[in-house]
Amino acid sequence: MAERIEALGRRVVLAPYFVDMEIDLHSFAEWWGHQLYWDQNTRVIRPTGFFATVIIRAVPFALFYGVLTGLSPLGLAVLAGTVAVRVAGAAIVLDRVVRDREGLAALWLLPLRDILGLAVWFVAILQRDFVRRGQRFGLTHDGRIVPRPMT
Repeated sequence: MAERIEALGRRVVLAPYFVDMEIDLHSFAEWWGHQLYWDQNTRVIRPTGFFATVIIRAVPFALFYGVLTGLSPLGLAVLAGTVAVRVAGAAIVLDRVVRDREGLAALWLLPLRDILGLAVWFVAILQRDFVRRGQRFGLTHDGRIVPRPMT
């Protein structure tokens, strides 16, 4: 957005305030819809970056490797090591950088979130419509959001 604003000859400045935000999702369906919306927008705006994010999704691929090896000791070690590195990295950021105690308490969900995140990533490649606040929309190839009829 900032690039587009600057291209119009306008100036972009950052507010000197930190905005605390809370995502209010009450169900798995709402969470899924939110994640899908986010990934669909990322795919349209930054397609190269979106597709490259598959390489940072280590937990689902480590699980896949573990299953492919028949849950061998090596496969399980790769999975356990991957989960440990992922959770430890997130814990450091949550504790020391953002000081998020609620996030720290929910770290046990991170491997599941990573697996579901890969599923959302795949769906975002195939699907252009999404529901936001009870309304159906679609993304055009140039990134515009357009209303769609509810089905």
